[in-house]
Amino acid sequence: MGPNFPMHFEFCATFAVLNYFCYWLKKERISMERLGVSDLSTLVVITIPMEVGKKDVHREVQRSMYFISRLSSYIQRWYGDYFTSDEEYPPLGRFISSLYEPHDEYSAYLLNKFLHEFLKLRVDGRMLVELVRRYADRVFAGERTTPLLEARYFFSKLSSGLLV
Repeated sequence: MGPNFPMHFEFCATFAVLNYFCYWLKKERISMERLGVSDLSTLVVITIPMEVGKKDVHREVQRSMYFISRLSSYIQRWYGDYFTSDEEYPPLGRFISSLYEPHDEYSAYLLNKFLHEFLKLRVDGRMLVELVRRYADRVFAGERTTPLLEARYFFSKLSSGLLV
């Protein structure tokens, strides 16, 4: 996750925090069980608009609360290999952040929608295709872009049961 990652979108911020949590677990050599994280653990995302009256370009932000259950299953599925690897940073976070086009609100909006489903252990195929298509369009237009990082890692983890 870089400094340009869209932290002002609720699920982008949630993913960034969860990704950093997994990085911290590995760095400090702490098990999830020691912290009490299990399949009974639920991550609660609360959205409270910070600027009253200001409308987002692509969506209207309202107060809301979301529950992301089976936290341990999510972490094991997407970060299990990372915990036993030599990699310093989680490959999943590098892949997700490379899908985002910096300073593009529509790209942030699409990534936020994708991450909403992804955090519930589902992959929205239409959103993923749109994010990759927009990335490919930038490459074919000759724009300087960051590489699409860790795509092989992400796609190797997918199974047909996750796609919606």
